[in-house]
Amino acid sequence: MREILVTIAGRSSAAFQSLARFAGLDRAIGFTLLNYILSALVLPLSLFLVAHFFSPTAQGFYFTFSSILALQVVFELGFSQCITQFASHEFAHLSFLPDNTLTGDGISLGRLLALAKLALKWYLLAAVLVFIGIGVGGYWFFSFRSSGEIQWVKPWILVCWATALNLIVVPCFSLLEGCNRIPGTAAIRCAASLARALVLCVAIVSGFQLYSIGLAVLAYCFVCAAGLLYHFLPFYRQLLGRAAEQDLSWRKEIWPFQWKIALSWLSGYFVFQMFTPVLFRFHGPIPAGRFGMTWALIQGISGVATAWGSTKVPRYGMLIKLRKFDDLDELWRGATIKSVIVSALGGGVLLAGTWILKHHSQLGTRFLDIVPAFYLVLATVLNQIVFGQAFYLRSHKQEPFLALSLVGGIATALLVWWSGKLYSATGVSISYLLVAAALLPWASVIYLRCRRQWHI
Repeated sequence: MREILVTIAGRSSAAFQSLARFAGLDRAIGFTLLNYILSALVLPLSLFLVAHFFSPTAQGFYFTFSSILALQVVFELGFSQCITQFASHEFAHLSFLPDNTLTGDGISLGRLLALAKLALKWYLLAAVLVFIGIGVGGYWFFSFRSSGEIQWVKPWILVCWATALNLIVVPCFSLLEGCNRIPGTAAIRCAASLARALVLCVAIVSGFQLYSIGLAVLAYCFVCAAGLLYHFLPFYRQLLGRAAEQDLSWRKEIWPFQWKIALSWLSGYFVFQMFTPVLFRFHGPIPAGRFGMTWALIQGISGVATAWGSTKVPRYGMLIKLRKFDDLDELWRGATIKSVIVSALGGGVLLAGTWILKHHSQLGTRFLDIVPAFYLVLATVLNQIVFGQAFYLRSHKQEPFLALSLVGGIATALLVWWSGKLYSATGVSISYLLVAAALLPWASVIYLRCRRQWHI
């Protein structure tokens, strides 16, 4: 009997490994997916709790808080992506020792040290600016719809402070991810996301209302900091504890790439985060809350699908540095196809669930109608192709999508402002789909041209 069980276990393990290879799973994707799976399990619970314990008005404030906080991209200026890209190119000539310190080419190590010091200074300044800038701007925005029914000022101050504090761990993750330590960072993010979800749910049930958001962000930040220091303290001591022996010119080397990323990220705000504030501004917190509820689920699906591409960025950079372009293309094709498939399947499940809730539960009134939800899902599937192309091209330390991002951001902002004011959530959803469908052919032409020119 024991031999039979051992045989079955061995065959099951082999079958699972074969399935994992077919799906393109590795440790990095595994931990990243675990993070998103936990979020996918907890997200419906947290949304249910929001619908149950929050009034429709408070729900609108809840989701609009998150959309306003996304304006931190204005202060980050895309530097986290630059850190990952530049670190990956230097790490191509380095390796980790068993004690989690680096060894290898002295010039590359010196440049990585200089990058680490620059990154920390940048994000310390950004944290201060986020707390002051977004805090004051958000206070001004919410004042237009404030009422005695919702106590939002102190919760807003708390969540701004927590978000600013969380910014300080961003460069710590970016440096490690550039050094291809994605399995480790993904595991820490997974634990932190679980802590954030637990704190959020407990806080909502305990009656903390809008304070729940800030408390959850603080929990995430604390677990991230603890995990990074516990596992990678020698790495940070090496990078920050000694003087850099190599020069790294931010103005000459990083800024020519960064300003394009910064504009693309700012455009991304208008493409992905402007919807809820527009509905809040013109139609009030209740329509904004319905949109925010559905949009949170769609963004969760998009995050899961994007994991196949985002976890490959350091490997893209190393393969480019070593000029292994055939391996690069094969890796990219598999990751992008899987991202599209996962987003389509997830979107189908979301639409089916929305239809069931609309017809069989009072909870369905807290979500978008099925037609605008379909528009959002279709646009999200199309965008997975563009995301994959962007990961590929930006790994070359170039940003050829700048014009596309700016046009997309401006077009989305204008369409969403106009259609959202006149047609509420349906107009916003159609605008998002129209822009996504228009940008995909343009992005594909840029991708094919750059790939041909850069790999000569």
